[in-house]
Amino acid sequence: MGLKKYIFSALVLIIAIAAYVFSIESGDYKIDIANNVVLLPIAVWIVVPAILLFIASVLHILYYSFKQYLNNRSITKDKDALINLIKNNLSGTNTPYTFKSDTFKEVGNILNQLNISIDNSDFATENKTIDNLGHKILQVNSGEYTSLKEFKLSNDSTLVQQNNINKTKIDDNYCLDILNKVSNNPSDLIEAAFIQVLKTKSFTTIKKLLENIDLNKNMTIELLVTDASYEDQFTFTSSEIIKLIEKVELTREDYLYIAKKYTNRMSPDQIIKLFEDISSNDEEANEAYLYILFEYEMIDDIREIINNSQKDEYIPYKALLDLKDSGKQYNFDSICYLK
Repeated sequence: MGLKKYIFSALVLIIAIAAYVFSIESGDYKIDIANNVVLLPIAVWIVVPAILLFIASVLHILYYSFKQYLNNRSITKDKDALINLIKNNLSGTNTPYTFKSDTFKEVGNILNQLNISIDNSDFATENKTIDNLGHKILQVNSGEYTSLKEFKLSNDSTLVQQNNINKTKIDDNYCLDILNKVSNNPSDLIEAAFIQVLKTKSFTTIKKLLENIDLNKNMTIELLVTDASYEDQFTFTSSEIIKLIEKVELTREDYLYIAKKYTNRMSPDQIIKLFEDISSNDEEANEAYLYILFEYEMIDDIREIINNSQKDEYIPYKALLDLKDSGKQYNFDSICYLK
C-alpha cells in the first residue's frame, strides 16, 4: 500500500471510530494532569491513541522510505560508477572508483584490480555506452581511426593514444601538427607521426622538422634508412650522419643494418671514411666497418683490424678472410644473416 492510501485509510478509520463513539456517547471526560484539568469529548479520548499510533506509523514509514530512497540513490550512482569504471578500464584509463552500496562494493573492488580487454568481434551488451565503446575498441585495435568524443575519455587513455597513432597513418597535416608541437604530445605519438612523415614528405620538410624533435633510436634509424633510399642525391653529409648517430645508442646490429643500406647510396671512399670515423668513436660500429671493407675488398685494412683483435672477436669476418685467402669467393651476406 502506498503512503497516500495508508494516510487516507487511517484518517477515514479514525474519523469513523470518533463518529461511532460520539454517536453512542456524546459526553465529556476530564482528567487532571499536574494540576491541569483537560476536558475533552469522550470520542476524542478514544481516538487519541489511534492518532498517536497513526503519527508514529507515518513517521516510521517516512523514515524507512527515505532510507530506501538513499539506498536506491546509492545503487543508481554506483551503477553509473560501475559503467564508468568498465569504460575507463576498457579504454586504458585506470581510475579507481569507490562504491557506497553493498550491492556493488565487492564487484567494484574486484574490477578495480583487473585489466579488461575486448578481443571478440561478436562482443555485444545491452548497455549502449559499453556496446558502442566495445565496437570502437575493436576498430582502433585493427588499426582504424575513429571518433571517440562521445565517450569523453582522458587524453592519457591508451585507447585515445592508439587512436591518435592510427590517425597519423591517414592524415599528413595531423602529423605535421604533432611534430610542430612536440612538447604537447607523448613520445610514441611523435614517433608515429615522424615515421609517417618520412614516407610522404620531402626531405626539405623533414630537415626543418628536425630542429624541434629529439630523435630516439628507432626514429634515427628510420631517418637514415630513408636518407639511404634516395637515388637522385645525398640528403645528409657524413658529418650530419655522425651527429645524428652520436645522439643515440646504437647496437652492433643497428650499425650493420645502416651500413648495408648506405652501401647502395654512397661512393666507396665516402662510406669507408664514414664508418671509419664512426667506429673510432664507438666500438659497436667495428663490425659494420669490417662489413664495408669486405664489400670493397679492402683486404689489407681488414687484415690489420683482425690481427689486432682478440681471439673471440669478429669470428665471422675471420672465417670470411680465411675463405678469401684460400681463393673462395664469398661475401658476408652469403655466410651470415643480416637484416
